[in-house]
Amino acid sequence: MFALVAMTYATALGVNRTLWSEPHSVVSVEVVRTRLGRRLVVVLCALAMVASAVIAVGSYLAIGLSFGLAIGWPAGIVMLCLPVLAAQDMLRMVAIAWARATTALVGDLVWLVGLVCVWKISSLSGNLSATVISAGWCAFGALSILVLIYALRAVGQADEAGGSASAMARCVAALGWPAGLEYLAITGALQVAFYIAAAHLGPAGVSGPRGVQVLLGPLTVLFLGVSQAILPLLARQRARADGVRQQGILRLQATFVFFTACMLGVLELLPSGIGRQILGASWPAAHEVLPAYAVYTALQGISLPALMEIRALQGSRMLFRVRLSIAMLTPTAAFVGSRFSATGFAWGLALSQLIDTSIIQRVVRRLRDSEHRLLPPVGALRSTD
Repeated sequence: MFALVAMTYATALGVNRTLWSEPHSVVSVEVVRTRLGRRLVVVLCALAMVASAVIAVGSYLAIGLSFGLAIGWPAGIVMLCLPVLAAQDMLRMVAIAWARATTALVGDLVWLVGLVCVWKISSLSGNLSATVISAGWCAFGALSILVLIYALRAVGQADEAGGSASAMARCVAALGWPAGLEYLAITGALQVAFYIAAAHLGPAGVSGPRGVQVLLGPLTVLFLGVSQAILPLLARQRARADGVRQQGILRLQATFVFFTACMLGVLELLPSGIGRQILGASWPAAHEVLPAYAVYTALQGISLPALMEIRALQGSRMLFRVRLSIAMLTPTAAFVGSRFSATGFAWGLALSQLIDTSIIQRVVRRLRDSEHRLLPPVGALRSTD
């Protein structure tokens, strides 16, 4: 049940970020310090909450009806509060887009410290349970929203004549829907790949790839977080033709690859006893597929900054068409690789990621060369309804 709820939460955040947060970072460049920018945020928070509510209801029906599993209090609390958590994530990304990264950090620290306090107090009182932790997590997530709203209240006081939040929201939606569908297609294909591997190798056979995901997963989260954080900067630099943006992307990609190589070296030298303490009996299988999955992670580190540049250059529709055409590449590679072994499955994922990264880089070069824009400048859409 925990895995299903975690997948629901991750899906809601991924969909809302690609639909609303990332496009907002692009279109808000011209209105970041205006009242129009504030009205736009209110509209997008409402849309994110609605989308999350739809995902929560869909997950509830899938878990309760399709799988026949009982929805306990911990899962029910998280799903009920999913729209609130989505609004918190939206405000966090808004703070970053408005060059208020410290504000985003303070909001997350309030959430973290509150959760630690709930855990400590409930542990000392003997009332520690999954229900209490879930309720505390959601409650302090809501408190974090109030902190973010208070911290951002002074931003955007200037008047902006001729602006329309609904027109800006339509601009965000026009940029976001291809990215949202692309996200669902790519993540769905990856999940299908693991289902295929489990069908061929059995649950024990995929313990290695799943275990190495635990080891290298923090790197992927770091790469994604940093890449999304630089999106507003890339959007502000998109009109520059001096190569500064391209040089920054290359340096970031090289840094991500270096981090992956360092992590691979540490894990390869990790004593077996410590590895078993971390992953238990799946450590030997995870250690076997580690090199292949490290290549997969390094390629993700190359593709994510380039992906954010595509978002900044408003090239999501072009990328969506190309990536959708190869969405079945990952399940196919998984099918072929898992016919041999778990290591073959991992190398199949790495191969599919190599092709995907190559496609992303090709789209970036095409956008850079042609200065292609799929939408007119944001200012052209800021007309009164």
